[in-house]
Amino acid sequence: MLSTLLDFWKQDEETAPGLFAWQTTPARPAQTHPIPDDVPAALQEALSTRGISLLYSHQQSAWIHARARRNLILATGTASGKTLAYNLPILAKMIEDPLARALYIFPTKALTQDQQSSLE
Repeated sequence: MLSTLLDFWKQDEETAPGLFAWQTTPARPAQTHPIPDDVPAALQEALSTRGISLLYSHQQSAWIHARARRNLILATGTASGKTLAYNLPILAKMIEDPLARALYIFPTKALTQDQQSSLE
């Protein structure tokens, strides 16, 4: 389903001109990186209490792009850490600015409940 959407975007007359980079990365062994220093200390502590001391490459990349206010699409396998990849910059922003808000949109009720429980 995702590949169908991406193929559509590549060929769509309205969408394609706005695409400035397209990269497909083949599967490879997991690579980890230290949690970036600019992750708020309170968030680093919360991650530590959950046993998270390193980020996968896609999580680190998502952090960098989100902090630079760039859009990105992240597609990885099941249970690969996508939830942390998108929650980390949102939670950091909410720590930095208590008035900040985020809107989560999920395709199914079950997924919504699963994601909500991961934040709790």
